Amino acid sequence: MDRVPPLTRILLVALLVPAAALASDDSWQLGLRAFNENDYESALVFFESARDEGQRGPAVHYNIAVCQYKLEQLHDSRRTFELIANQYPKMRGLAEYNLGLIATKLGDADAARQHFRDSYAHSEGNANLRVLSTTMFAETEPATEPLTDWYGAVGFRAGFDDNVVLRDDLGLPAGTTSESPMADLYGSLDVPFLDSGHLWLHGDLYAIRYLDIDEFDQNSVRVGATYDRRYGAWRARAGVFASYGTLGGDGFDKNGSLSVRLDRRLSETSTLGVRYRYDDVSAAESIFDGIDGSRQRFDIRYRWNAGARSFVANARIETNDRADPGVSPDRMSLGFDYRFAPASGFGYEAGAEFRSSDYDDLDPSRSEDLLTLRAAITRMLNEDWQVLAEILYADNDSSDSIFAYDRNRLTIAVLRTF
Repeated sequence: MDRVPPLTRILLVALLVPAAALASDDSWQLGLRAFNENDYESALVFFESARDEGQRGPAVHYNIAVCQYKLEQLHDSRRTFELIANQYPKMRGLAEYNLGLIATKLGDADAARQHFRDSYAHSEGNANLRVLSTTMFAETEPATEPLTDWYGAVGFRAGFDDNVVLRDDLGLPAGTTSESPMADLYGSLDVPFLDSGHLWLHGDLYAIRYLDIDEFDQNSVRVGATYDRRYGAWRARAGVFASYGTLGGDGFDKNGSLSVRLDRRLSETSTLGVRYRYDDVSAAESIFDGIDGSRQRFDIRYRWNAGARSFVANARIETNDRADPGVSPDRMSLGFDYRFAPASGFGYEAGAEFRSSDYDDLDPSRSEDLLTLRAAITRMLNEDWQVLAEILYADNDSSDSIFAYDRNRLTIAVLRTF
């Protein structure tokens, strides 16, 4: 039986933030692991989260349908397989076969026979599926096949930024700002370790180039390992990571990180997730010694979805203890994101975030309020490639006028998943 093309958890929207943030939201990875452990309830939560976060293509719908089937949510599974059959012609044969299995379980023999006939008609070139469709039964159903044993992604973005603002993380001098065309590239890979089903190895690369201000060019590489399993109604995941980054061609930071994430389903349409992350930050070269120290972040996230529509609310608390008080704020933020992501055609996204920062260790102290708004149009180019066009606006209000700024950025991004 041909496998469903494997996809990964990276969000197009994830292409629009630094690599560390790209790697943090791993619903797709957690779904695959939960599925391979026969924990279909958790797998369904994570696959639906991946869909809500922007995952496109037939595989995410297929995996949701399979989990619904395993959980005996037959009517929901039937609707999802019908969506696949209608929206993805290359997947229709497999979808029709699963619809036949569902009809058989529901006791509708006539409908089952029709689905198996349709599966045969739309499975040219797939001899195994044709045999299964002809006999109507199989020793191994497609829904029980392993989904993938490794996965990865590569993405590219290009656009224009009228205010390259790096002060938040890098501690650049007040008033440092510039505009420039920009382009960035991201790649990631996840592989299981010793077929344990719980332990995975992760790596990602990120690079961004500013055509007019190369002193802001950045590169980063990150490697790590994660371990996850189920505890009662919660799915837990712990990870350790190491990263190295450059800025303007100079070594910038060397970080070690520890993260813990918990997720659970609240209802058929909503999930709750919490995460804690600790970063030990060291300067790679003495000119950046001010960033030395630590950072802690705690997030809580609520997701709701109904078909192609989803809503995400996220709250974060962040504390910093750095050598330079100018890059050592205490922060609170609240963000919202609404998405319409149909299986084909155009979709759209809209989001807002408000972040409050206090630099109490400065003399005099400083406070800032940052409002960020974004809107995007999305589309699947085919079953593998996604495209997103986004506009972002930010306004930073500071008690020290030197640090007040606004920002506009327009970008187009594409993502290929494996």
